[in-house]
Amino acid sequence: MSKRYYFINQRKRSWLIRFLINVGKNILGAAFGRNFKELPNTKRKKLTTTINNLLFNQRNAEEISLNSYINFENKKYYEIEYGEYTVPAFTLKNKENVKAKISLNKNQYISLGFGILDEKVKNIEDYHLLLKFFFKSDSNEFKRQFSFPLNRGKTLLKTVGSYFRGKEFLEVSLSAESLEIPFDEYDLTIEMIYERNSKKPVKKTLPKIAIKSPRVFDKHKKNKKIILISCESLTDPYWLQSFYDNQIELPGFDILVNDGVYFPNSYSQQDGTLPFMSTMSTGLFSTQHLLGDYSKPIFQHQLHNNVNTLSELLSSSGFSTEAVTPQGRWDTSYGWSRGYDSFKVTKCAWDDSAPNSNNLSNLILKNKDNSSFIFAHIDRMHIPLLQFVPSQSPSLHNLEDLHRLDSKNFYPTIFNQLKKLDKIIYDIINTLKYSNQYDDTLIVLTGDHGISVPPNWKKGLEFPQYEEHIRVPYIIKEASWGKKLNIGDPKRVNNASTRIFQDIISSAGLNFPQYFKNTSQFNENFKDYAFSETIFHPSISDCGLSIISKDVKYWFNCKMNWKTLDIQSTSNEKIFFRDKNGNFDEKNNVINENKSMRSNYNEIGVEFLKKNLSFHSENF
Repeated sequence: MSKRYYFINQRKRSWLIRFLINVGKNILGAAFGRNFKELPNTKRKKLTTTINNLLFNQRNAEEISLNSYINFENKKYYEIEYGEYTVPAFTLKNKENVKAKISLNKNQYISLGFGILDEKVKNIEDYHLLLKFFFKSDSNEFKRQFSFPLNRGKTLLKTVGSYFRGKEFLEVSLSAESLEIPFDEYDLTIEMIYERNSKKPVKKTLPKIAIKSPRVFDKHKKNKKIILISCESLTDPYWLQSFYDNQIELPGFDILVNDGVYFPNSYSQQDGTLPFMSTMSTGLFSTQHLLGDYSKPIFQHQLHNNVNTLSELLSSSGFSTEAVTPQGRWDTSYGWSRGYDSFKVTKCAWDDSAPNSNNLSNLILKNKDNSSFIFAHIDRMHIPLLQFVPSQSPSLHNLEDLHRLDSKNFYPTIFNQLKKLDKIIYDIINTLKYSNQYDDTLIVLTGDHGISVPPNWKKGLEFPQYEEHIRVPYIIKEASWGKKLNIGDPKRVNNASTRIFQDIISSAGLNFPQYFKNTSQFNENFKDYAFSETIFHPSISDCGLSIISKDVKYWFNCKMNWKTLDIQSTSNEKIFFRDKNGNFDEKNNVINENKSMRSNYNEIGVEFLKKNLSFHSENF
């Protein structure tokens, strides 16, 4: 078995310290005449959770069963975490070699990555790693090798460049055309050898080497490209401009709108990032996957094995699959990294390696020669809006805007942040055009939910599904290779978060998972509505639901028994009508004057929830 975690020592220490503190408190309590059973329930639960978290954090890596990767003899793939990356990999020891039988044709190439793991090394900057590649066919043999340092030091002339252990993988490609031997079946051997620059003896105990996501890709001038851009806390910018009567230039958004289809009445299917990630990955509503309890530890709250993810389906169809996301909420222990060749999660949204123009452009160019799926979640709109950090500097801030922000007037800064987000989107488009990939790229752009700023937003909000918080953009630019989508009338209300899965799968010509045929997503009774859910908030037993039609928005909260998946009661109902400007008048709840309409929408909502909960019970 392989460890799951490498180079996440800070997390290990954090759990260990918490564990030792709680155990120490327990021992002290027992010393003063109290044993574990006599501790208050809350303290027992906290200690038990801490122990379980520690054990979960120390678990072995999970074996990868996806058959997209090269089959090396006697090696199994495991999902490991290395720095900010979660990847499928296997490990090698010093002087160990691995072999695989591989078939390459003229338009194929091999792609793989190498990372040196986290054992301690004395005099580390005196070491480098020599990688040797051997391709042998019936008629010929091909050899190549290169060296790189264990960690960047002063002696660099003996290696191909700098390398910082635990930060990045060194990624390598090898085209079949460069082998200079007939295209055929080969015996591929890869060997790793540690050497010292000083020629001193090599230590017996040295770090293992991880080989990441080795795959064979088809190489063509025209490839299938999919880029999914989700933006943190992004209310539809065109709606914001109209609602606040503030017109700004957004050339990045505008290019996508002009070249694609814009859905002006789109809604997120959730009001939080945690349930969004599962919805985006699976195409399921929150009450179908039930991942959205922020208070539950991760070891109790993972994506079910029976569900197929977008990345798994695309990977099995020959796409490379890569994700770049910010901060810990995207922890891959939830199971979202399944099917990805690489899933990157930065510790903080403002880290240098969080999604930005530069690293997203690099990712696009890296995958230029193969069919690829790239998922990027970009954070520029979450509170606090401004980040005075190196990754977003230099940046000049208007004194008047800072004064307004300090006085809790967020909107001048919100519109400035929209411009910064738009620049990243503009740069992505320009990179695609620069590398002649734009026409061949299916682009989907949306938000996980809308902005969350006071006074509209506050913790424990009873009605979090107000327009600003659940209206999100949905823009899709189709690709030259994709199957034509059934767009329909883009002005109709639109389920943005669940539609991602449906549009990408349909455009790629893939089959939906078998369990989809009986979901509410394809139920004719619900085709004229958009749905937005809030699960487990403001209290664990709550479930809020908005049902939005052309002219009516109905919302209710219901008490749930999540163990039996039963609706116990509904309450706090609201009905809003569209005003003359096309917005729902959420200051005027007309529930009491429209009892017949209330009954009809309530029936639709209850039927929707029951169908989703029944689906979860039957499948997961």
